[in-house]
Amino acid sequence: MTYPCPHCRAIASPETGCPNCGRGPDADAIEVINADAEIATLLPQLATAQAAVHDLQTRIGHAYARRNQAANRVRTSLRPDQPKSAPETSSRAIQTLLFLLGGLLLAVAAIVFTAVAWSQFGVGGRAAILASFTAVTLAIPPVALRRGLRSAAETVAAVGVLLLLLDGYAAWYVNLFGLAHTDPARYAGVVFGVTTALAAGYAYLTGLTGPRYAALLVAQPALPLLVAPADPGPAGWTLTFGILAALNAAIHRTRLAPIAYALGGLAVLAAITPALVAAARTLDTAGPLFHATWSAAVPSTGWRLPAALAVVTAALFATLPARGRPAVLLGGAAAIALALPSGLHLQWWTAPIADLVVVAAALVLATRHPRPAPLIATLVLGLHAIGAAFGRPGVAAAALTVVALLGLATTIRARHAALAGAGLLTALLAPPAIAWTATAALGLGGAGQLRALAVVAAALAAAGFLPPATRRPFALVAALTAAAPLPIWALVAGEPVVVYAVLALLLVACLRPGTLGRVPEIVALAAAGFVLVVALSAGPLPTRTATLAALGALLITAAVTGTAGRTTEIRGLGVAVAVVAGWGWVFAAPPGAVLESYSMVASGLALAAALLARRGPTPSWFCFGPALTTALAPSLVLILTDDGQHLRRLLLGVGALAILLVGARFRQLAPVLAGGGTLALVAMHELVMVWDLVPRWIPPAAGGLLLVLIATTLERRRRDLARFRRVLARMG
Repeated sequence: MTYPCPHCRAIASPETGCPNCGRGPDADAIEVINADAEIATLLPQLATAQAAVHDLQTRIGHAYARRNQAANRVRTSLRPDQPKSAPETSSRAIQTLLFLLGGLLLAVAAIVFTAVAWSQFGVGGRAAILASFTAVTLAIPPVALRRGLRSAAETVAAVGVLLLLLDGYAAWYVNLFGLAHTDPARYAGVVFGVTTALAAGYAYLTGLTGPRYAALLVAQPALPLLVAPADPGPAGWTLTFGILAALNAAIHRTRLAPIAYALGGLAVLAAITPALVAAARTLDTAGPLFHATWSAAVPSTGWRLPAALAVVTAALFATLPARGRPAVLLGGAAAIALALPSGLHLQWWTAPIADLVVVAAALVLATRHPRPAPLIATLVLGLHAIGAAFGRPGVAAAALTVVALLGLATTIRARHAALAGAGLLTALLAPPAIAWTATAALGLGGAGQLRALAVVAAALAAAGFLPPATRRPFALVAALTAAAPLPIWALVAGEPVVVYAVLALLLVACLRPGTLGRVPEIVALAAAGFVLVVALSAGPLPTRTATLAALGALLITAAVTGTAGRTTEIRGLGVAVAVVAGWGWVFAAPPGAVLESYSMVASGLALAAALLARRGPTPSWFCFGPALTTALAPSLVLILTDDGQHLRRLLLGVGALAILLVGARFRQLAPVLAGGGTLALVAMHELVMVWDLVPRWIPPAAGGLLLVLIATTLERRRRDLARFRRVLARMG
């Protein structure tokens, strides 16, 4: 063996060294050569071993797969009639629902405790309890965040924000620093404002999302409560809620935008409520029907209301993005039109003029961009214009004529087929009303009105056979609307009823099958179902035993139909009938707090019938819906309609909690939603019953803690699983 000399790169010998430079043998250079030779020998052995390991891993995986398939076949053969329920939702969704319900129960417990249960403590003790509990609650989320439990942190933080509100209430309740002598509404506004600031600051420091939403929600009542003691009047309230809507619209570029827009929409509705009241005054002034006084002016609300609406419109226009500004202008114009006659103390007949001008502008916008805002404004203002116009028949005829022309113009100019159809239907429905009001304005009397209406109905029916064929259904619907009441009007006017009845039947005969579309199958089935239920529950059953037997048979049959029906419609019908039959069974029971014994029997019958009829994967609502509804709903109705019943409320809450947990374990929607919904309603009922001095805050608190702990466990497992998967990915 030789090696290259490290000094002169000549070939050297391990025995004599380098013949070129005369240096002796170099031990390290010799070791490098020996190690290279050993590595060259070991690498093929390593490749062979790796191939063997990969082959063994593949064979082990195949063996596990064969083993699991055989085990599944064994389990299936042992329970052939009990198909396994596939999960209907994800574990994340279950975790979120548990967190929400747990937070709700904890919040209810905190409110009940603050309002009732702590009355036995002194002022200092009360303040210490709530302050300590609030501090501990707000200290938990950062710790949970550091451990990767974000959902748990969000839930606890939301409860902490609620406790801040309760601290403010407690300070007023115990008259801390004389706060009880302040105006309640103004003090509440200050509490909401301070809580908003603290929640926003807490969200900024922790990075949590929940406190941001909480701050947005808590901020909503602050401004109205601060303004309320000043008795601002209609214009003041419009400005107040308009400013609130503009503040909500100003945060459209953040994650809070969807909630902010929804809250802003509610604030806008509150802002235009005075305009709606003014519109109602206009309608009242336009009475009596067809006999309003021409000179009657609408009771004044003052010019400040239209001015306030204009200011609110400008504020929203400035804060909303460009795509929402046309709707703002249109909505503001509609509100001003509704308030204008009352605001300027005008005669009632000016209202249709203002309304229809804005309707024309709205339809111009809708024909170019068919969005909900122009259509809603058109509908509201159109109805108000027609309602006010009926103060006099001539004004009504003129307003209806304008409506018909606007509908016809919409049909011609609309770019959307549905909008064009709505315009055509409006244009065709208006002529009968125009004929009726115009003949009344001309003083032709009931007979003249009736004949004019018959002529218009015949003309509409004839128009239905003119091209294009796509307009035929609209004309026939308008003809039917005009023709159907002809016999009634003939009877009132003293005309021959038979003649107009025959005319009406001839016009109705134009509606051939298929003109208006086929009636959905579910409607017809639900009408078989209704007759069956009435026949069995209201028929001649002389004894309670016979009634229970008939309803039990109907319950079992309907539960089987709801589980094993061939179509979704038939299954839905079966579930509906089973629910009705189950309730009938429960309330046909003898009177006496034993109702649950009958509801449990009926629920058991429905559940057993559904499980026996189940032959494959069936949605949980079809299989378990009747049983769950029969078990929970009757007791819930009794609780919500009758005070007291402490034991029933407790047992129902425990049962709903158990159903929720079972549904969460198997990820089935029906038990999760039924149990969770019942639990939430029971908790809210306990909140309403806070004046009762029995300390029942402990069950909601215990249930809430249990749900939060379970949800936290789910989140921890999901976090650990994600971490394990990341480690495996790095190893691969």
